[in-house]
Amino acid sequence: MWPWLMIAVGVLLVVGGLVARHRMMRDHRAQLAEAAPTPTTKPASVTKPAPTPEPARSIPFPDRPASHRLTSPPMLRARSSDVPLLDWLRYYSDGNAWSGVIQSIADRISGDQLLKPWFGSMDRPTLQRHVMSIVMELTGEGLTVGTVRRLADAHVQFVAAGGAHITEPVWDKLHAPFANALREHLVPESAVLALEDTLAPLKAVIVTRSDSHAG
Repeated sequence: MWPWLMIAVGVLLVVGGLVARHRMMRDHRAQLAEAAPTPTTKPASVTKPAPTPEPARSIPFPDRPASHRLTSPPMLRARSSDVPLLDWLRYYSDGNAWSGVIQSIADRISGDQLLKPWFGSMDRPTLQRHVMSIVMELTGEGLTVGTVRRLADAHVQFVAAGGAHITEPVWDKLHAPFANALREHLVPESAVLALEDTLAPLKAVIVTRSDSHAG
């Protein structure tokens, strides 16, 4: 009997010890919980709205190929046929009118304070190359869809970088050096006036966009 009694007592001691240990651990956890600071309610996370995507640039004349000619170059009578203004300046005018027109336009642009925001960063050779490229295209081929897109995109990038829009007064300032340089080199007035018709689609794209932005 005694061995069984001793075993029973031993079991009770072990169980009692485990129960006591469990109670001590429970009480200890309760004390820690009471001592711990009450956690503050974490504010609900605010979902930030997705950034508004930049509107896609509208492509001028999207239904036309880049090679499509919108307007013809100014034409002049030379001997027995009509020729583009470019050919007239190169081959039929008195003296070296072509080179003189390019020089004159570059001089007028670089000397105009109103136009400095658009051309002030160009050195003289770069400005002359830019002028020659544009004048050659307009007076030799006319205005194509590709040219309008290229110049309109360059203007959009210029404005996006902090540049100013081309408004109606600025457009007139840009057109005046061209027209006055032609008059200076004795280009007939009919061709000078025809240049406005050649440039009309480009003006409609650039100046109209700028005016709508300002409004």
